[in-house]
Amino acid sequence: MTEPVRSVADRDGGTSGRRLSATIRRVGSESPGATTLALSLDDPAARRIHRFRAGQVHRIEIARDRWITAPICSDPSEPLLLEHTIDSGIRSGGPAPEWAVGATVGVRGPLGNGWPIGDAAASHIVLASDGMGLAALRSLIHELIRRRGEFHDIALIHGARATESLLYAAEYPFWDDSMIDLTLSVDRRDSPWFDAETEMRDALGRAARGGEDRFLFAAGSSDFLARVAKLIPECGLREERFHVWMTDERHGGTSNPDGSCVSPIGVDVLDSPGFRLRLAELQNDRATSIASSTPSTPST
Repeated sequence: MTEPVRSVADRDGGTSGRRLSATIRRVGSESPGATTLALSLDDPAARRIHRFRAGQVHRIEIARDRWITAPICSDPSEPLLLEHTIDSGIRSGGPAPEWAVGATVGVRGPLGNGWPIGDAAASHIVLASDGMGLAALRSLIHELIRRRGEFHDIALIHGARATESLLYAAEYPFWDDSMIDLTLSVDRRDSPWFDAETEMRDALGRAARGGEDRFLFAAGSSDFLARVAKLIPECGLREERFHVWMTDERHGGTSNPDGSCVSPIGVDVLDSPGFRLRLAELQNDRATSIASSTPSTPST
């Protein structure tokens, strides 16, 4: 199990556990169902020590005692402006929030594990996401681009229900210029996820031919991750090189007034035994529904 990452703020006795005030500096629409908020902390002392790693989250207070959990999707090297892409259909326990530039919100964090890329140097990287999952990968993409010379090929496969739901479309040319092999997949009516699944298999296969270690970072719904996980034995990927982020609860859940997460998965899902067990259950359920005569056996 990967140890939880402690931010600079945590180590300095700083911001992670307490409510901070932040001002909304920018509101942008990424797709018909996704909004990006850019926040800055109001306390100058908190701004000085507030740091995060790719893959960590903030809890954002949208009304009194109503919190949502969202990935920090901006560049970790530029911590003064903190971006979060939020599902417009969040189940926040009340009316949908109306985001406005200049409004003040509460923030807790950073929390959770970061994407563990410390061992990925000189390796092939495959990123896979569906829908809102790309928001959880965006900070990692920033970091990979900034450190591009440390890695071999980087492939990104992103799928969505419809073309207009593809996140961060304006950034695709820059990612391409940064030597990221980008593949986009939109659902087919007759076979959802088929194209994305095929592309992931091909990307992992191309990386395998190079002989170097491969790392797969996947973010998306439980159904999407179950499909991705089924490719792991087929492609010969070592289990410890597969890291996941489930969006079902992160983008649609709420938090208790004390800041603890309602999600049954929790904030620290990356590589946790509980999440791996849940993923094994998903794989088993999926395999059983497709071929009941040969159900999968959850790994221990």
